[in-house]
Amino acid sequence: MSKELKQHAAAGHDHDTRKKIIDAAFEDIYLNGYQGASLNNIVEKTGFTKGALYHYFRSKKELALTAISETVSAFFKQFWELPLLDQPEPLTALIDHIRILPTILFEHCSLFEIKNGCPLNNLIQEMSPIDEDFARLLETLFNDWQAIVTKVIVQAIEKGQIKKDVNPEDTAMFILSCLEGCITTAKKSNSVEIYRRCTAQIEIYINSLTIK
Repeated sequence: MSKELKQHAAAGHDHDTRKKIIDAAFEDIYLNGYQGASLNNIVEKTGFTKGALYHYFRSKKELALTAISETVSAFFKQFWELPLLDQPEPLTALIDHIRILPTILFEHCSLFEIKNGCPLNNLIQEMSPIDEDFARLLETLFNDWQAIVTKVIVQAIEKGQIKKDVNPEDTAMFILSCLEGCITTAKKSNSVEIYRRCTAQIEIYINSLTIK
């Protein structure tokens, strides 16, 4: 094998190893919270040594921040930005997306369960009050999510579906705040039906913005 091929293979191996560590870390954090997550759990799940973990990340905190940032950003890209932006009927797409979100997650994310709630909201509740690095990252991620929904509202206004005096950013913030509340309420009851009943009220609100 040539030197270039060996380097390419090594780079691919490094990428795979790093991704397995990040995936295992995010799963542990999602299920147990950051404070309950353990490097020992990650070692056990991946089969790597702690030395391998420290090769990529200097600390549990650095690993956690990286895992949260990369995983949540990829989630927003795949499950919010790509399905919702530049749709012919932006509001219909948004309503439908919120309505079927648990089904989407059940089909594509084996880790997700209603009883575990939203990982972003869980971490905001756990870590934002006690750690500035987590608070900054979580605010950035929420703002990125809000920016996607803001663009959907802007596109709906441009298509004449929503009143022009609607503030897109504030509307997106309100919709996502309501959605997080619905997910938390459903988590409390471990009930998809509760989620659907709650988000039906979001649908009523969104429809109230339309031009009759």
